[in-house]
Amino acid sequence: MQSTHAVIPIDTVKSIDELTCRLDEAGRHYPETLVAQLKGTLAHNVGQFITSSVGIAANPQLAKIACKVGKKAGERYGNGLMIWQPEDLPAPLFKLNLDDIPGIGSGMERRLLRASIQTVEQLYNTEPKHMRRIWRNVTGERLWYALHGYDIQAPEAERGMFGHGRVLPPESRSLGGCLSASPVYGPTIPASTSPVARSSRLPRRNRWRSCTLVNQ
Repeated sequence: MQSTHAVIPIDTVKSIDELTCRLDEAGRHYPETLVAQLKGTLAHNVGQFITSSVGIAANPQLAKIACKVGKKAGERYGNGLMIWQPEDLPAPLFKLNLDDIPGIGSGMERRLLRASIQTVEQLYNTEPKHMRRIWRNVTGERLWYALHGYDIQAPEAERGMFGHGRVLPPESRSLGGCLSASPVYGPTIPASTSPVARSSRLPRRNRWRSCTLVNQ
């Protein structure tokens, strides 16, 4: 992450091998130059064997999809680049399968098929309120706005404890650090009383400001 931050500020760390960044004016106009600097810095500081895939698009969701497509587009798998400018879309999306869209697993795909939605193009052309009904919550509507290039940010739900697996930073790799990161078990809070942040505010249209980096 330090190598990435040296080239472009990190917006959100999604997982141990995925993060998002917001592009500045230079990054929007010269994305290839930015990616070349990023990959060069990673190769110099980390090594040639740790490759990265980069997707650039209007929002983090589209950038993630572009990144997944770009992983297969380079000379070496997992070391690709895919840039989707606003005028390029939605054509690249229509070449994908439903399960290529983040958040659509086997169960949701079956639900979409029951709603006569068999392709990404049909999904793209579905009304946002109808997608909310299919998902049975606001997630479907948020996905509609994300696919259409809006800057949509889902609120983070509060968490009561750590997950069962966690990668510790170097300074915490000791007995005391392990104990402090151990999960704390307690009584389960009923879903009806657990605090969950919700928002139905409409997002604003974005101009491909996001890139997603995935280390392989």
